Amino acid sequence: MTSDKVNSPHDRYFKQTLSHADQARDFVLHYLPAEITRLLDLDTLSVCQGSFVDRQLQHYFSDLLYEVEIKPGRSAFVYLLFEHKSSPDRFTAYQVLRYMVRIWAEWLKRGEAGALPPVIPVVLYHGLSCWKIGLTFEDLFELPRELRPLVPKFEYLLCDLSQYSDEQIKGAIRLRLPLLLLKHIFSKDLTARLPDFLKLLRSLSDNESALEALEAALRYVASASDRVKAEDLIRNAKAVFHEKGGDIMPTLAEQWIEQGIQQGMQQGMQKGMEQGRKQGLHQGIEQGIQQGMEQGKKQGLHQGIQEGTLKGTRAMVAEALKTKFDTLPAEIVEKIEEIDDVDVLTKLLREAINARDMEKFKTVLAQIQGI
Repeated sequence: MTSDKVNSPHDRYFKQTLSHADQARDFVLHYLPAEITRLLDLDTLSVCQGSFVDRQLQHYFSDLLYEVEIKPGRSAFVYLLFEHKSSPDRFTAYQVLRYMVRIWAEWLKRGEAGALPPVIPVVLYHGLSCWKIGLTFEDLFELPRELRPLVPKFEYLLCDLSQYSDEQIKGAIRLRLPLLLLKHIFSKDLTARLPDFLKLLRSLSDNESALEALEAALRYVASASDRVKAEDLIRNAKAVFHEKGGDIMPTLAEQWIEQGIQQGMQQGMQKGMEQGRKQGLHQGIEQGIQQGMEQGKKQGLHQGIQEGTLKGTRAMVAEALKTKFDTLPAEIVEKIEEIDDVDVLTKLLREAINARDMEKFKTVLAQIQGI
């Protein structure tokens, strides 16, 4: 299996969403044919680690593998290949077949005996144009009738989000919102649609779950789309979630959006540099930097200094605690100042917003610092 390094904002958001077993079960239940799902014991579904996608194709494909029992107790796999190109790849069936063979090879390495387990291949596609290529491996060939029996016969299931209306996007909120954003991420009217999409999170009773989903959504849109301005994202987050995050929400949203924009710029630089290497190392570096800078400008990059991000996040944690509990012990301030990891500070900020009391926050802080 190849490394499951995240290579694009679409890949990152796809895996954040469907690496959770509950959301994966929800997807299988709503987007696979009923005659297949009724055979699966979805309570047994679990997420397998690793990726089968070739490293050079990870800009275009992502994947997840689930193991599930077929009633009454035989093992099977559901293989979900996510194609995040803007148009379909004619050779998707070939890629799917290669990855299926790798799954069986891994299964055999485990020392399993008996019949090979079935692999249910599903392609999730969110491009602008609808999927018009064939779903069978045989569609890749032009063969006389006599040779057709010699060609492997299989087809993959397709979930083409462009063919679903927004009302047809089903499932729990933690699945529906990502699928709606994936569907519309290339759309010209994404800015106008965004408020209604984010309002879906209001129905989540768990504040922490809602904030985590909002963070993932804002980072994805900021890094994957150049149509939505940072100020639009902040305004929508503030309007929709003011009651969940209090006065700290706009500042928190700014940080997430800023990090998403930086990720988008880094992705642009990486793609430019990889393309440039084919033309020579010096030219590649120059092209990568230029492409990264241009993408960063389009997405409204105003800050890029890590130290400034750290200082701002520490200040937000302190302000959230002071606002909520009307006090801020000096020893807490000292411990916060010792943390130089933005992700850790972001987690503390969530705890500051959701903690019942200062003692609860101190307990979490001690656990994070390993005290």
